[in-house]
Amino acid sequence: MSTYHDDRRFAYLARLGLFILTFALLSCGGSTTAPGGGATQLTLVVAPGSATVFVGGTTQYTVVATNSSGQVVTAPAVVWTSADPAVGTISTTGLATGVSPGQTIIVATAGSVVSTPATLVVDQLTLKVAPDTATVLVAGIAQYSVVATNSSGQVVPTPAIVWTSRDPAIGTISSAGIATGVSPGQTVVTATAGSVVSLPAVLNVRQTACDGIAGVREWGANLELFYQDDTTTKAGAKVYADHHFSVTTTLTAASPVSGKLEWTGSLLAGVSRHGSKYPVFLLETFDDQVSDPTEKIEFDGLTGPVPTPGVDGFRLEVDLSTCTFQFFAAPSARGILTKTEHAVNTLPGPDEGIQVFTEDIPFGLLQKGVAPLGAWRTLGLADSVENISSYPVGIAVPVNVDAYTPSGLFSQTAFFDPFNPAPKPHKADMYWTIVPKP
Repeated sequence: MSTYHDDRRFAYLARLGLFILTFALLSCGGSTTAPGGGATQLTLVVAPGSATVFVGGTTQYTVVATNSSGQVVTAPAVVWTSADPAVGTISTTGLATGVSPGQTIIVATAGSVVSTPATLVVDQLTLKVAPDTATVLVAGIAQYSVVATNSSGQVVPTPAIVWTSRDPAIGTISSAGIATGVSPGQTVVTATAGSVVSLPAVLNVRQTACDGIAGVREWGANLELFYQDDTTTKAGAKVYADHHFSVTTTLTAASPVSGKLEWTGSLLAGVSRHGSKYPVFLLETFDDQVSDPTEKIEFDGLTGPVPTPGVDGFRLEVDLSTCTFQFFAAPSARGILTKTEHAVNTLPGPDEGIQVFTEDIPFGLLQKGVAPLGAWRTLGLADSVENISSYPVGIAVPVNVDAYTPSGLFSQTAFFDPFNPAPKPHKADMYWTIVPKP
């Protein structure tokens, strides 16, 4: 069964064949009369011989006339023709315009003389506006740009662009792509090149930045996390980790930093909403019975949370330029560290027996990736349950992802295998609420 493209290809080939046949018939003996009355063979050559334009784009064709001696003569009036006007058209002045992706043949005719054929290739043009969404205040500005790609996805030079705002009463956009907020609301911005129109980009205009979030002095935050890991290292040591904390805090405004608002607060024990008996629980064990000396270490922390030195307990950040937020939390627990070390062979070696210490151990860093504020005034910063990726210590984690980086006693990579540290990936469950206080 023929497809649409097969039918179109057949039609194009048929038109091209007819075109070539006509060209051959007209070219045989085609001549024009010289001013002195003698017949002089005239040849017409179209330039360029091949040209490529995008849909909606144009290119100029010209014709050069020569006599039978190969001398350039004044070109007579010509009629321009495209073999497939559905792909590309050509005007009386030789200006070709791309209509749809494909290929067509262009010829110039003067009386019975037909030029050599020229090729016109029409490629698809795609325009993408960046950023996808911008938020400005009334009278504020945002710069939009556009990237042009061809049908193969390759970036190509950007053609002349016409910028348009759907609702200029909310936001206007200049010929240089600079949008200006006029009144609160939302409009869409598009870029047009010929007949090609980009996908719309959003322009939000607010009376105050991010619905006046800078006016919030305090937030109430609750955060709960569960994480477990159980693995055997390549060296044969068994490692187990069980982390759980339910914490609460009141976040107070700090000084803005580089266009971002910050609120921070110390973590206090909270109430678990998911069945945990203890608000703070940090259990880590390391059991190596294959080395000499053998070693077993256990940390059991049930009190806290306690401050993590040098780290804010909880930090909320809001970016006013994008109306997005992210947060970071770093609780620690105080507990009992028990270390048992025993030499296996009879040679002198470490054999410290059982040692007991009181330690403050950090859980690690929990971060919420960049997310839109949404209707924060009525909904707060949501009430979310998230299964987040956990990363081993020493791995750089992008700030725009949800992540938990354990930094407890046995999460250091050297404890897994000092010769080939390769902690396995794992997951953590996070539950959180952040709401503005009256």
